[in-house]
Amino acid sequence: MAFVPALISRDRGGMRRRGLVVLAVLVLAAAGVIAVRVATTTAGTPLTLATAPASTGDTICPLARLVPVTVGHLDGRLVFRTALGDELPLVWPHGYSARLVDGVGELLDASGSIVARDGDTLSGIGGGGDPFTICSPS
Repeated sequence: MAFVPALISRDRGGMRRRGLVVLAVLVLAAAGVIAVRVATTTAGTPLTLATAPASTGDTICPLARLVPVTVGHLDGRLVFRTALGDELPLVWPHGYSARLVDGVGELLDASGSIVARDGDTLSGIGGGGDPFTICSPS
């Protein structure tokens, strides 16, 4: 019987150390050390993206289709290239944005959802004009 309490006593010491480690992690999280990393990754670094001004009402959208383009980033901006490698200037709907997260460019819609990332090919996009202006989704 005397042997069992000794084992329990040693386990409590180990549990105490694990408890201190868990407590330390919780304190760091509460202090924002962990959250800062997550927030930085989520927010990323803004990239330049041409967008249309805010609409004041119904707009007419041409029904032209854009050739497929591949998303990339260069010199602090999001770029769109054809299969031949030519860069196309595009104007995205009001509210769209671009950011760089962990070295990867991302195109976001007005709600903040990711539309595309570096290397993705976008096709079937409607719009028109020069520069090509992407129609807002309905």
